[in-house]
Amino acid sequence: MEAPKSGEYHYDVKDPDDAHVVHAAIIGKADAVVTDDTRSGMETSESLCAASVEVVRPYRFAASTVIAHPEAGHRAIVSLARWPGLLTCHESLWGVRSGS
Repeated sequence: MEAPKSGEYHYDVKDPDDAHVVHAAIIGKADAVVTDDTRSGMETSESLCAASVEVVRPYRFAASTVIAHPEAGHRAIVSLARWPGLLTCHESLWGVRSGS
């Protein structure tokens, strides 16, 4: 498997603007690429398959992580919930902002 460092990436993805992600995954010996981009063509990329890089949707990655490491998953969710600027559970469920 070759992964050129020249910055010109020629991988088998539908969107050439996503080829740098494939390049980084291969060079970095990633186990997975987590993406919600269904137009990229990464799911059918022979380059990623040959490098044993799985393409995973964010919700599956999050669920698998929480199942594998419940305590760490809980800490991550609590941390995200406290992140400045994120919607609260109430806001995201009901589409309203606090104090509105």
